[in-house]
Amino acid sequence: MTLACPRCGKSLSASRIRKHFACPGCAVKLQGSTAGPAAAGIVLWILVDLILYPLVYFELGNTALSQAVRIGVSGCIGIPLVLMLISAFGRVTLDEAEKE
Repeated sequence: MTLACPRCGKSLSASRIRKHFACPGCAVKLQGSTAGPAAAGIVLWILVDLILYPLVYFELGNTALSQAVRIGVSGCIGIPLVLMLISAFGRVTLDEAEKE
């Protein structure tokens, strides 16, 4: 399931969802709810990083290179993970003023 405007059906990017924002397709005011999926994604990202941490330091030792590799790999896994969870479980509704 992806996020979409309830009025025009235009697909919305998970990275653009805010508490209050306008639909890029029809300019209707919308409300986004992403706190739950974002929190779950961050917890999963931390778990991935906890698994990644010993693997990187065992292979590369405690060097600046190992720090850079860990940050890079963790970011490449964690950011898409959080955005995927927001897209799947986030919610977009019409703003209260638009419901009338």
